[in-house]
Amino acid sequence: MGHQSAKGKKKPKPFTIPEALKRLGATQETTLSFGNSLKDFKAATGAGIKHYACLWAKEEDLLRENGYRNFGIYPKKIIEILV
Repeated sequence: MGHQSAKGKKKPKPFTIPEALKRLGATQETTLSFGNSLKDFKAATGAGIKHYACLWAKEEDLLRENGYRNFGIYPKKIIEILV
């Protein structure tokens, strides 16, 4: 069963992060997560992956209430983090 995207289009059920890492041959230590919601944060931290909340996060208050402190990511900053 799929879930709805913001525009109402059904998406296929996504792989879990651990399954995706396994399929990609990646590790928690070599993977970073960038997102804009509390769900993104919880998924990444639940999988043991370092997460960055993007400044376009619509749920900044929810993220702060749940202990998130790694704000300040603009698209250009993502490139700097990855290099």
